[in-house]
Amino acid sequence: PRRSLDLAAAFPPSVCLRPRSAPSCAVVREATRSHEEAGATACAGRPTRAHVRASMDMVFLLDPAAHLTALKGDAAWVEARRDEGRALVGANLFFYSLPPNTTFVALAPRLAADLCDAAGKGRPLAYLFVPHEFRPHRLQSCYRCHDGFADEGAYLRNISELMAARCAGVPTRVLHGGHAYEPTESRAVLALLDGVVSGLMHFLIISAAAGTPGLALASQPKFAELQGTLYSEELQADVLTRDFARPGELARAVVRFVASMGRARVALAAALPRVRERSRRNFDMLQSGAPCTAACRPCADAD
Repeated sequence: PRRSLDLAAAFPPSVCLRPRSAPSCAVVREATRSHEEAGATACAGRPTRAHVRASMDMVFLLDPAAHLTALKGDAAWVEARRDEGRALVGANLFFYSLPPNTTFVALAPRLAADLCDAAGKGRPLAYLFVPHEFRPHRLQSCYRCHDGFADEGAYLRNISELMAARCAGVPTRVLHGGHAYEPTESRAVLALLDGVVSGLMHFLIISAAAGTPGLALASQPKFAELQGTLYSEELQADVLTRDFARPGELARAVVRFVASMGRARVALAAALPRVRERSRRNFDMLQSGAPCTAACRPCADAD
């Protein structure tokens, strides 16, 4: 549910805020500089890429639940499949930009077939389908259209059922039956997996926070930026694909990713300390109530 925000309480007078009428005067804090240095640099004129440093999503700091309740059965299923010698792959097959004249309903059988094919090549796999976003209408062609799935849970249940009919020997499960759950619990379960596959940015982030590498189904430039931050250059072809809606491409991408999951996990572990530190810096100026300085003046004269 939406909550009203008390701006006066959220942003005390000591915090420098720019009016909407002067967006070019934003004070941009560089990741490696102090508040004063960043303010002086940004207020010298309109901020450019030279003034901006990538900040990391706060989800990177999400702690796992100490004890599982709703997802306890899912964790047990993961461990049982691992005892069978299978690699555990989490999958959330939502993506932001559908190919022209395509719907999620039409794509589901194709994606199910590709996941079946990937599981038949190389290392034995088991798939845990993880719905991450429960707002309605996201998987339909337009708001309030009824030509798609009600939500990600229904979509992923359909893919799981299609796979059961096509490749019954490949274990699949939908996290919590496709129903809503606490993110801290999913963070704990994702840590048990070997890798994840998704076109949803925040699912890749929460998985990475758990130390679990991800294959990005990239429909927007931000996916390449995220993967470039988390993984070495030589791994990029294995952790990102752009043609996932083309028949057979998802299967090929999953096979490549599974073969490189070990190396991707090592690269991710090396990147996470730096990424988490950048996450911690997102709002530290607001939290500390850093006083305005001369650099925080209105910048109209600088334009």
